[in-house]
Amino acid sequence: MAILIAVVVLLILVNSKKKTFDKRVSLSYKQDHPYGTKVLHQLIPILLPNATVEINKQSPLEWYYKNDTATKNALFILVTQHFNPEAGEMELLNRFVENGNSLFIISPTMNEIALNYFDINVGNENFNNNNQFATKPIVYLNKPVFFKDTAYTYPGYTFSNTFKNIDTNYYRILGTSIDEDINFITASNKKGNIYLHNNPFLFTNYFLLHKNNIGYLEKTFALFPTTTKQVIWDEYFIYKLNKNEEAKNPSPLRVLLSIKAFRWAFWLAIAILTMYLLLNVKRNQRTIPVIEKPKNESLDFVKTIGKLYYEKQDHLNLAQKMCTYFLEHIRSKYFINTSNLNNTFIEQLSGKSGVTQAEVEQLVSSIQAIQIANQISQQQLNFYYQQFNQFYKNTA
Repeated sequence: MAILIAVVVLLILVNSKKKTFDKRVSLSYKQDHPYGTKVLHQLIPILLPNATVEINKQSPLEWYYKNDTATKNALFILVTQHFNPEAGEMELLNRFVENGNSLFIISPTMNEIALNYFDINVGNENFNNNNQFATKPIVYLNKPVFFKDTAYTYPGYTFSNTFKNIDTNYYRILGTSIDEDINFITASNKKGNIYLHNNPFLFTNYFLLHKNNIGYLEKTFALFPTTTKQVIWDEYFIYKLNKNEEAKNPSPLRVLLSIKAFRWAFWLAIAILTMYLLLNVKRNQRTIPVIEKPKNESLDFVKTIGKLYYEKQDHLNLAQKMCTYFLEHIRSKYFINTSNLNNTFIEQLSGKSGVTQAEVEQLVSSIQAIQIANQISQQQLNFYYQQFNQFYKNTA
């Protein structure tokens, strides 16, 4: 009996260490699992350095008249599995574009209001709601809008949709699949521009971190004006309920609030808590804010990207990305030319950063070793990571 228990415990420990692929499709900017959009969201300030990013959870009917983004030089970006605006919401989004802004909708399906407004059709007969893996994993960004036709390998899930009945006198085709299905189009609307994309998986962490697919995102964002001052990242349409769903009250407490006794107790507790806060707020001394040391955002970003690559076991690719980001950090912070990693570079970096020349020489040796390597082990990756991490901490 004791031996049997020991074997069961051993099997549990072994199975608990196995890594499984996270198949959740959230498209959330907060999630760093394969099908979240954290990488996209974190790269926006780099791709559009003159713009601020804000999260919107309100309907256009609420925010359009309340802030100044309805003037010009703003980008409204939406990544969702279904775009289902009401007629009034669609009208205000159109006004938003006409005022000199950009509207970027990334969604495989749309309701009739949106389809009629854009005057397009979406090939829903190929839409796979179970999100199976792509059978022909290649997509293109097409000329003449781009310099040349550029192919990108497409790992993982696909929605396999296409835009149909496109008026080429109004829309320009920006991207296609290997079967020449149209997945990316754009059109001008008075002072602004509309961009429509039907495959949100091309903007998830898994796709962007695969090989050189970050170039797909860079070329896409190059379409937006460099004068963009604000990016509105929309969360409203992601969680919006369809009208045909039986959900008059979307509150998670709707079941409990349907019970009369609980409803009275709940609102009474809220009222008492509100009174307590209002009566007690003047009795306490105002807290003195703590001024924290400036946070090293560069280090946090490196950790986020590193974690995603580490889970894929792509050690060489991750090491190359660490080198690229390190050299970009040196150029932007210390204004040092990184084209030649020679003695002059070592002396300049040591003098400006305060790190000893011996430590800089070790970093340069590691970078050169990574650039010529064909394969890197996990132990080597950990060693290189510790080197870069120590430099960031010493120069923070």
